[in-house]
Amino acid sequence: MESLETQLQEIQESRDEAQRQSATKGKQYVDIMAMAAKIQAQGDLDLQRWKVEKEEWEYERQTLAQRLAVLQRKNEVHGRMRENIE
Repeated sequence: MESLETQLQEIQESRDEAQRQSATKGKQYVDIMAMAAKIQAQGDLDLQRWKVEKEEWEYERQTLAQRLAVLQRKNEVHGRMRENIE
């Protein structure tokens, strides 16, 4: 009888340990999924910021290209005027 009680106690302890491990693994899974969601959200924010920054740089590039074209035309006109004077 004592042997059966000991076996029953061991089986219950084994069951309890399995439940604890299962609960721990379940919590780890939930934590990992939460971290993955945060990383995905951060990636989405970074992508959005990058797109905005790219658009700003493109606008700045176009503005500078236009200014350069205007200055080059003025320089050409100024050069022709000097040639006509000389």
